[in-house]
Amino acid sequence: MDSDGVINAASAAPTNTNNEAPATPADINMSIFASTPESTKKPNPFKAFFKTLGNSSLFMGKRKFITIPALLLALASVITLAVVLIVNLTSEQVVRLDDSDSVFLSEFTEIRNGQWYRDMFFEIQDLVDESRVDDALAAIDKKIAAETDDVKKSVLILEKSYVAANDGRFSLAMEAANQQIEIFKVHNENLETSYGYLAWLYELSGDTDRAIEYYQLAIDNASPVSLEVGYWQVKIIELNGAEDE
Repeated sequence: MDSDGVINAASAAPTNTNNEAPATPADINMSIFASTPESTKKPNPFKAFFKTLGNSSLFMGKRKFITIPALLLALASVITLAVVLIVNLTSEQVVRLDDSDSVFLSEFTEIRNGQWYRDMFFEIQDLVDESRVDDALAAIDKKIAAETDDVKKSVLILEKSYVAANDGRFSLAMEAANQQIEIFKVHNENLETSYGYLAWLYELSGDTDRAIEYYQLAIDNASPVSLEVGYWQVKIIELNGAEDE
């Protein structure tokens, strides 16, 4: 970490190949103010550019009045380019959302926030609290088998995965998570969160390679404005580091 608090993760200490004494902080600071002979000064490309611009026939006699508008025009061009890029990015996001069955996702979210889910959740949670996890999983399986609505079935399968994972049954949790992913695929839903959840299960189970694979799948399927991508990238770096140890 440097004096400004910036962490330089990829930096490495320089090697002194001439066996010279390293410069002290005082030496380094004083070198900034040391005078440099004209013959050794490096040319300033920006100064040369503006000098050439000011001496051109277009600006002769009017450089004070035209140079500033020219710079403003250049700045406006940069801003315009930035706006175009943002519009293109937004358009790409709209296309991706339009390709998805938003009705399915809306219903999924509505059900998770509704009375049907609360009733089911407390029924299952009561069994879990009584250390009857097998009975809880069996009750969910019975509901899944009887359910004909894909949205509710997907919610039930995800709940089964949660219960199994909390009990340390990661293979069963991952099996249920994969079933939920298949339903999402049928309805053309974005899979970034599902892949991220599955990666987390692999990580908990100790399968680092598969965890990295599915964190990368989550990143590859993420929308351009996803807030999760940074977290998944950090997880991949951490897991790769764990493999190297």
